[in-house]
Amino acid sequence: MAIRDWLGDAVHIRDGLFRHVRFLPTASGSLYMSLYAATDPGPGGPRLVVCPAWHADGDYGFEIAHHVCAGVALHGGVAAMFHWPGHGESDGDPRTLTMQQLVAAGEAVLDEVIGDHGPGIVAVAGVQVGAVPAVAVARSRRADRLLLIEPDLDADAHFAAIERTARRTSLGKDRPPDWAASRFVPRHLREAPVPTAPLLPADPTRVTRSAAIRYEASTPIGLDGVEEVVVPGSRRRRSPDHHLALREAAIDWLNRTTGRADA
Repeated sequence: MAIRDWLGDAVHIRDGLFRHVRFLPTASGSLYMSLYAATDPGPGGPRLVVCPAWHADGDYGFEIAHHVCAGVALHGGVAAMFHWPGHGESDGDPRTLTMQQLVAAGEAVLDEVIGDHGPGIVAVAGVQVGAVPAVAVARSRRADRLLLIEPDLDADAHFAAIERTARRTSLGKDRPPDWAASRFVPRHLREAPVPTAPLLPADPTRVTRSAAIRYEASTPIGLDGVEEVVVPGSRRRRSPDHHLALREAAIDWLNRTTGRADA
């Protein structure tokens, strides 16, 4: 499907930027996907998929994912975010969800972007615990860029923290087993291994780069070969500007490293 074919069904946002929502058929059911592109995206520009955060940080993670996709599209790229299986508008059961299913979802969305709009600089981003499957997607699809946004690479610790918060806020209330923050805790995701460096293996045929964008109050990622970009603030405090510094730093890095910053 060429970009002109789907513009008629897309929503015009601003300045030639369009957003198109579709549902991809996958093994786990229908997968919600939101794609951003300019009316005339540049040839060879970045083809980006953003793996969002999990439900407990959904608003925070979705805001960042949507804004990063739009920022890359405004500079001539094509970018998409999606809802995990069993999460948001996507089909599936979060109680039985595995890391393999998350990775397969990210791969399906990235393949759709590339298949519809042609080859370009392949980029993968992950927000918070979405960084774990993002690393696997980037490796399997031989991505040129990998960007981790406020990453939580230890899935077990991430979901354990969600459970602790849920227990503190629901004292004296009956909750179903494995229930926290209004969603089931995905037990199988807690078993996900921590990605190790190099996040993107060296490939002599292409230029690969990895980076982490994080708040100054967050723990350094500490992996060789991963550039760190630090912005003021903390994710623990609700951001009145929708995490502007964090998402603008992410957009800047992607556009700068793909040669689109001045497009």
